Amino acid sequence: MKKNLSQDIVNSVTQLLGRSPKGLYDVCRYNIDNQPAVIKVLPLVDEKPFPTLYWLCCPLLKKEISHLEKNGLIKEIEQKVFIENNAMLENLKVDHQRYQDQRVDLLKEEKIPYEHLDDGMKEVIFKSGIAGIMDWNHIKCLHTHYAQHAADFNTIGQYLDDNFQLNRFLQPKK
Repeated sequence: MKKNLSQDIVNSVTQLLGRSPKGLYDVCRYNIDNQPAVIKVLPLVDEKPFPTLYWLCCPLLKKEISHLEKNGLIKEIEQKVFIENNAMLENLKVDHQRYQDQRVDLLKEEKIPYEHLDDGMKEVIFKSGIAGIMDWNHIKCLHTHYAQHAADFNTIGQYLDDNFQLNRFLQPKK
């Protein structure tokens, strides 16, 4: 099911995560040290929904973003930035929809059977947004938003780049 990833890449991801990567599908972006920074994961792993399509594995980015979360940035964005910039909140909803569409497209593209799943599990795959969140007016985790941004685009990820220059840890997009 995974794309043609070399054993060296799989080993690098394993080392970065500290465990064997379940559902690894692809590496979407590399960091400045030429290590995998963002991986793409299959939406169904071990017969269970895995709603986090893009997974951040760069230790530099994980540390920076953890620091921002610890200092209350999610609350600040939701309580201040969204109120001052309603377009940003509307763009967040578009990001959630695109993420959901990408998850469902990968499921179908890879012909992963899902019909046997119960309704609750199907809901996670077909109705949840980034990182499995159901309320699209909120941010569950900055790591997952930034991972989507690094792989594709995400409003919150762009906000992080604009305000904290997190893209300094990444190789340019190809």
